[in-house]
Amino acid sequence: MHKVTSDPELAPSLQAYFNGFPKYDPSILLKLKNTYSLTLYPFLKQHEKKDSLSVDFDTMLLLLEVNKLDFKAIERAQKELKEKTDIYFEYTVEGEKIIFGIFKNDQIK
Repeated sequence: MHKVTSDPELAPSLQAYFNGFPKYDPSILLKLKNTYSLTLYPFLKQHEKKDSLSVDFDTMLLLLEVNKLDFKAIERAQKELKEKTDIYFEYTVEGEKIIFGIFKNDQIK
């Protein structure tokens, strides 16, 4: 058996580090097939307490690891998340930004 100790001065840093992790059941990801769904679910889950989230196109390109945004694929992810996860989203495009509304999905338990 190993004993693990840490410097008390590290405690706030460790707490902040672990608080940054989204809190969701990883088995939810196993239900998802769409690549955008697999990326958007953890991202949106991190921000689910916000009413809305504004993301510029360049950030979305980096997040989704693509060269061009495919809004049809975003709509497929939107549908899949609503059918299979505890959150879903609505979105609008305003200029060079996507505004996400993130909602609890009470139909999924």
